[in-house]
Amino acid sequence: IQVKGRSDDFYHPVKDIARNQLQLQLLKSGRKSDVVFKVGGKSFSAHSQILCANAPLLSEISEICDQEGSSTVAINGIHPDVFRYVLKHTYAGVMPSLSFVLGCGKMLIDAANRYELVEMTMAVENILVNECIIDNAENVSDYILFADAKSCPLLKEYAISFLTTRWLSEIMLILKTHASEEDMSVTELRKELGKRGLDVDGSKQALVSRFQEAKRRRTDSESD
Repeated sequence: IQVKGRSDDFYHPVKDIARNQLQLQLLKSGRKSDVVFKVGGKSFSAHSQILCANAPLLSEISEICDQEGSSTVAINGIHPDVFRYVLKHTYAGVMPSLSFVLGCGKMLIDAANRYELVEMTMAVENILVNECIIDNAENVSDYILFADAKSCPLLKEYAISFLTTRWLSEIMLILKTHASEEDMSVTELRKELGKRGLDVDGSKQALVSRFQEAKRRRTDSESD
């Protein structure tokens, strides 16, 4: 797995910046921590009281392990760098750098959903939409299914809108390609006749006939 940039973290709006900065320092130092998460061979120290206040589901998991006589909680199915931001968001509302979100957005949403961190899910979702993460038809259906499964209505709406717009564009192109001369407007007929150096005066039917004749002559000359 390739994990992109881990610098230039930016902050999601928080109510008490000073308090959250202190909590972030606690997370980084591990001072007075009473919980250890083991994720992909890496250890993350945490504080049960902060988890209880900001991530109840993570707190419940750690409490179960504590009742079983262990202060170490094994976390499976999450990349360590993704879990690091789960904790950073839990402690201080911190979000990853833009490049990290664009590279690992689905994993971040999956982890946030797993631990019911609604604000984190919404923040990642907003970034993916604002940065137009869907830019081709190859991944749009995948994003629709993912957004539906992870309850990301904004991302799902964006993906469906992208797909609908693309379909309409392709349909219009097909219609334009297969349109007959009778379906063309007078302006379009005059433009095409002008390109061929032909007379652009007359009724629409006269213009249609002139254009059809020009096309026949071109076809005959190409076949010769």
